[in-house]
Amino acid sequence: MDKDLVAFIDELETPFLNESFGTERSFSIETGNNPVMLSAPHSVTQWRLNAIKQGEYRSGTIARVLHSATRCHVIYKTRNDRDDANFDHENPYRTEAVQYIKDHHVEYFIDLHIMSSSRPHDIDFGTGRGANINGNYGLVARFADIFSENGVSHLGVDKVFTAANSRTVSATVAKHAGIFAIQIEMNWRLLDTSRGTGGFLRVVKSLERIVDFLNKGWE
Repeated sequence: MDKDLVAFIDELETPFLNESFGTERSFSIETGNNPVMLSAPHSVTQWRLNAIKQGEYRSGTIARVLHSATRCHVIYKTRNDRDDANFDHENPYRTEAVQYIKDHHVEYFIDLHIMSSSRPHDIDFGTGRGANINGNYGLVARFADIFSENGVSHLGVDKVFTAANSRTVSATVAKHAGIFAIQIEMNWRLLDTSRGTGGFLRVVKSLERIVDFLNKGWE
């Protein structure tokens, strides 16, 4: 196992675990210079149905790594404000994401989530049953090819996490910003560095190639 890489990942993840970003705002946006925006609305703990839900901490780490690698735009939660950006009827995270997309001419939105290692798929693409991607399954197929080329092969589309609920981030973005918005659920068994760093690197490399593909297509 690459101990230096694990230490680097742990360092990036620490502020999400501790909610120690030094800001009163409950989310942060980092500006990019291409038409892609990544989102991690569960990068800290959430408050849903009067209970705390565990954070999907590594989703925020991945978003920040890809911001540095590709200069895509990113938005991620920094603090639990007794809310759930992917569930609440109204949430400032979604509202500001939509406005930011309009202001910065973002054309592709990728909402990152992590699912339990008990799930059968490595990746589940949530498209809102096509509604959030304007029926562009060809682009989703290209994403799947990129993951497969990087050794991530158990892939599904709308198998469990469809992102069809109007309160999800990707459904809100698709409806109110009018762009391609997809939810990508990543299996924890790939990201768990106690198993080694290979799965984490395959996922990050795949997402990096997806962002580059979208950027080149736009240019």
